[in-house]
Amino acid sequence: GKSSPPSIDYGRPVCVKTERTERIDINSSSYDDILDLPEMDKVRARRIILYREKIGPISDEALFRIGMKGEEVAMVKHRIYGLEEDIIPGRNKQKKNFSPKRWKSSPETRIKRLFRKMLTRGIKADMALKFSEGAVKRKRSIADEINRDGELTDKEKAIIRRLCGIR
Repeated sequence: GKSSPPSIDYGRPVCVKTERTERIDINSSSYDDILDLPEMDKVRARRIILYREKIGPISDEALFRIGMKGEEVAMVKHRIYGLEEDIIPGRNKQKKNFSPKRWKSSPETRIKRLFRKMLTRGIKADMALKFSEGAVKRKRSIADEINRDGELTDKEKAIIRRLCGIR
């Protein structure tokens, strides 16, 4: 993000993040513009960019999925526009495209599909990306990698195993 001139704190220069006042389109803004938002850090800004690339437009629900809390989302929403409408099960029905060639979909499509399934079941975006890519790109089993992961709960590991077809 943009920084103001360094101030002095006990003899050490300290960069202070300046507050921008204009609103940004969350679905087309750059990484640096997103990083300038209040309550935003490098990890969350990266997750927003990855979410847009892998899943699609950012919605209210997407901000929670990338790991933001309610009060953080509220602060960010004052500085953004362009949020997609959340899909509410049973209300906004999307037509599903059932293709007879679905099993021949590209690796990118399979990664996106698996990534979405993991997110909708409560898996954090960074873990969902890691294991959806691993399951599709590496044909070998990723069961050991799932078991070794220290950040996942047993319930999350079970969800990922089931979605990746690991018994």
